[in-house]
Amino acid sequence: MSRFSGRRLPRRFAQLFIGVFLYGVGIAFMVRGAIGAAPWDVLTQGITRHVPLSFGTVTILVSIVVLLLWIPIKQKLGFGTVVNALGVGPSGSC
Repeated sequence: MSRFSGRRLPRRFAQLFIGVFLYGVGIAFMVRGAIGAAPWDVLTQGITRHVPLSFGTVTILVSIVVLLLWIPIKQKLGFGTVVNALGVGPSGSC
């Protein structure tokens, strides 16, 4: 039986979306609390100092650029990867 069977799929989607949302909220707490940040978040903070965009928007744009850089190396995108790239930014802007 496939790991993407119909019965387990809704639960897996819920876990994915809740996990991505909580990850984004955790990043926002760390950045706003000034307790440090992961390297990608530091990059995003630096970019936001030079462009008139929010932290969440820049997070999404950086994620898209990174995903586009996967094209030359023929890396396949998974659904979870795309959800992570597009979901962390908005949830971190809450």
